[in-house]
Amino acid sequence: MTKENSNKIWGERFDEKPSNIMTQINASIDIDKCLYAQNIAGV
Repeated sequence: MTKENSNKIWGERFDEKPSNIMTQINASIDIDKCLYAQNIAGV
């Protein structure tokens, strides 16, 4: 699995490309992981 595919939620499990909204969600996961504590705290 390449670096590009390693952050995708479903990796190579499907033949079709992910929808546009799923691509956007995947792009934000690394940022979400960094900010989850602040989100929970409401800061």
